[in-house]
Amino acid sequence: MRELSDSRRLWWRVTGMFAWVTLAALVVFHGANAIFGAGYDRWSHMARAGAMFLLVVPAVVLATRLLDRMPLSGIGLSPLRQGVLQLLRGMACWLIPAAAGVAVCLASGWAQIALNGSVSEMLVTAAGLLLLVFVFEAFPEELVFRGYVLRNLAARLGQWPALWSQAVLFTLWGLVNGGENSLSRSVLFFAFAVVAGLLRTMTGSVWTSIGFHLAFQTAAQLFGSVGGLVTVSNSAVLTVFAFGMLPFATALTLCTRLRHKRALHQDPRLPAESVSRQVRGLPVKGINYDVGTAYHPRHLSRPTWNSDEARDDIRVIGEELHCNAVTVFGSRLDRLADAAHHAARRGLHVWLQPRLPENGPTQTLEFLRQVSVLSEEIRRSYPVPVTLTVGCELSIFMRGIVPGRTFGRRTRMLTFTWPFLLQLYNRKLNRFLGEAAAVAREHFRGEVSYAAGSWEGVDWRPFDLVGVNLYRDSSNQGRYCADLRLLQRHGKPVVITEFGCCAYDGADTKGASGDDIVDWRATPPRIKGSRTRNEQVQADYLGDLIETYATEGVRGAFVFEFSEPSYPHAPDRRHDLDLASYGIVKAGPGDRWERKAAFHRVAGLYQSL
Repeated sequence: MRELSDSRRLWWRVTGMFAWVTLAALVVFHGANAIFGAGYDRWSHMARAGAMFLLVVPAVVLATRLLDRMPLSGIGLSPLRQGVLQLLRGMACWLIPAAAGVAVCLASGWAQIALNGSVSEMLVTAAGLLLLVFVFEAFPEELVFRGYVLRNLAARLGQWPALWSQAVLFTLWGLVNGGENSLSRSVLFFAFAVVAGLLRTMTGSVWTSIGFHLAFQTAAQLFGSVGGLVTVSNSAVLTVFAFGMLPFATALTLCTRLRHKRALHQDPRLPAESVSRQVRGLPVKGINYDVGTAYHPRHLSRPTWNSDEARDDIRVIGEELHCNAVTVFGSRLDRLADAAHHAARRGLHVWLQPRLPENGPTQTLEFLRQVSVLSEEIRRSYPVPVTLTVGCELSIFMRGIVPGRTFGRRTRMLTFTWPFLLQLYNRKLNRFLGEAAAVAREHFRGEVSYAAGSWEGVDWRPFDLVGVNLYRDSSNQGRYCADLRLLQRHGKPVVITEFGCCAYDGADTKGASGDDIVDWRATPPRIKGSRTRNEQVQADYLGDLIETYATEGVRGAFVFEFSEPSYPHAPDRRHDLDLASYGIVKAGPGDRWERKAAFHRVAGLYQSL
């Protein structure tokens, strides 16, 4: 029922946007004719452009943010300072083959071009048309059809059906608003929409299709009746061959090459080393800080709490580790508040994450509501970014999705029923996450995300960020980079909410299961078998993944984790529980700790990025 409801809402959003942009075009066209007359006039052109921009662009922004609940990057629109290169590439994709086509037409005598004014007048007119086309046609139309409509259709239909569907809608839109007055114009509209859609899909940016549209439409108007400074004989040949066939064919060829390149980069059969790396940076450099989580009844992972010592830990995280963000997670609201205030005072990007293992949906939502209120309080009180993560791996941490009274039983049930019941579990999880996101946004006005397990198929539409706990181990080492790139398909910034390993030989091949070497039934608990302490294994693992994230364009990553007081270090390696700890400091008596090799490796990399 929920999938059916989501599908209906999606079609209503697409239909509503199409109806609005169609109505806007009709109002602008007939309104301008009533005011300025039917002929072309530069003032009329400017008025139409301004009106179209004001009617369409805010509508897309509001629909994206309020109805789809995603940032504009979700529809492929990054800020202009980031998208200007894609814009120029899109323009060049049309201009270069079009210029070659014009040269061929002139050299062969297929067409002649005569200037009706000076070169300076031509340049001024071209600059004016460039601005008007951007405001009137290229930006609003691409934002609607290759941005909002294509993204929503792709979420339900898949990439290729969505591509053809948006082209049909664009052609229908041109027919309704009078942009098409012949069969050849309708074919041109459809072909253009397909090429523009391919450019947007293959590059991941709507700025590319905007640039292609901008160059094409500006040239068409400059060499047509709008510019008024150029006379073209046999203009049909110039339009069809130089402005249409040659640039469209070139763009299709480039898209084919881009598709092949993307397939190489996303083929999970290829090792990570087969793709060349180029460091892009890591905007969010973070670490997880546990204030005490009730993984077992009546037992917190951090048994005691000292506000002064927590403040010192946060200072070390900011000053020595060179983190600019920290995820504060746990099961106690007062501790979450204390640590979050300390982090905000240090100027860190605060990520708050409630964890209430072994509880059901009702208790989990109530705790989330309390943490949402706290998150908004922090956001309003300090000039730092605040992000709320609504939960972590809830399919196994929370009762009610995977059967089982305890975390251990749910984990075994998930393994036993894999993959036969995974779709059922994901449906139940996404139903709950939709409620969780609504509770969070009711009280909190910042970015909202979720820390997903790698096995969870999350519907990311209610969230601003894609957050995944992505540990590398022997099972996914060969495809880890491909899995990482696959997260980008959601069209939202990607954050690795957890990654890490323990500090013993072979821990890097176990990833998230590296802590299963403790026999908790023994008194006192002891390490199973014979394990050799090796802090360099943990340091190399974290260092390699941080470098990977910096080359793969993710927004940020959070090391798991700063310390684990429940896994104290001991000289006797049979009782050295720190071997099973993911902390980059080893816990000692009380709340004292010592830096491990991983601490220094993370600090050096974070400082350099």
